[in-house]
Amino acid sequence: MLKKRLLSIAKYVPKDSKVADIGCDHAYLAIYLVKNDIAKTVIASDIVAGPLEAAKKNVVRTNMQDKICVRQSDGLKNIVPGEVDCVVMAGMGAGTIMEILDKGSEVLKQCHTVIVQPMIGSEMLREYFPSKGWRIVQEDLCLENNKLYEIIVAKPEVQATLPSLLGKYIGMLTEHELFQMYLENLIRTQESMLKALNLAKDKQSVADKVAYTEMLLLMLRKESEKHNES
Repeated sequence: MLKKRLLSIAKYVPKDSKVADIGCDHAYLAIYLVKNDIAKTVIASDIVAGPLEAAKKNVVRTNMQDKICVRQSDGLKNIVPGEVDCVVMAGMGAGTIMEILDKGSEVLKQCHTVIVQPMIGSEMLREYFPSKGWRIVQEDLCLENNKLYEIIVAKPEVQATLPSLLGKYIGMLTEHELFQMYLENLIRTQESMLKALNLAKDKQSVADKVAYTEMLLLMLRKESEKHNES
């Protein structure tokens, strides 16, 4: 059975897509997408040899070699433009995701969808995508083993709008059933950051960060109050 967060990702893959699953691990998502007639083909790639061997065995075991290509690649580096039209990246930090997308810009020119599940730094991605001509069209939250995961779906749009400060952190999630939990996590994270900043010996060097964090916390708390009242 596919993990809950991977199932959440799979439902955003457009039907008949040619998918690149970057950091495919054991190719479970690739197999699910083909088995359920969601993806036409999948390139299941990873930079690490170990997971690739496991992925190859799983693809052979399910007899899907004709539709799933297991390939060693550093991000999108070993994928040719036109081979895929949908890119999926799950379980990475936002910094790694942005680096892979930047280096694979030629591949992305032929893509209609990018789906990411960042472990940290989703606020950076909400700013990154519109700055690169991609509009975030859907966001989702998934609770798996008491951990909250975010899923972001983006499509090309030249005139994509940059988010506000609050928008960077809450995105399109305000109507989600897990939004209050998400907000509480955000508030705790920012409170911890503010506490650490206030312990800095050189107060002047962190003054801007303190002001930014205090302003963000104020906005998040107001949003939490508003959400509780509704």
